Amino acid sequence: MKPPFLLLLLVATNFLFGQERITWRVLEGVDVQYQQDMLHNVWAMTPKFQEEVLDLDGRSVIIKGYALPTSVTGGSYILSAFPFSSCFFCGGAGPESVMEIRLDKKDRFTTDELVELEGILRVQQQPDQLLYVLDHAVRVP
Repeated sequence: MKPPFLLLLLVATNFLFGQERITWRVLEGVDVQYQQDMLHNVWAMTPKFQEEVLDLDGRSVIIKGYALPTSVTGGSYILSAFPFSSCFFCGGAGPESVMEIRLDKKDRFTTDELVELEGILRVQQQPDQLLYVLDHAVRVP
């Protein structure tokens, strides 16, 4: 009688308090259309997310990717599914393959450093932002 109870307790504890490990494959669940913003004379992304992706919004997740610095002084980073030479900004990947990292404490990463981060995933729907943000991000030891 004890083993089923212990298993149930373990599953319930993980469900209530655990972070969800996600992969970049899950974040591919978005269809991005590009439309011209005539007022600003630029092309803007209009994302349409699948329900599976929208369900992750506001949840604590763990994801692994490549750190890409976005400032010369450090402290501002993008997490990418691919190394710099293949990422959204330089290679042929799509906008669903990168996310902004908002660190809780200062941390330094080198370009293309493979890191695993935990944080609150935000699904962005504004055309002038990246599709994903990882808020309160911390490095997973």
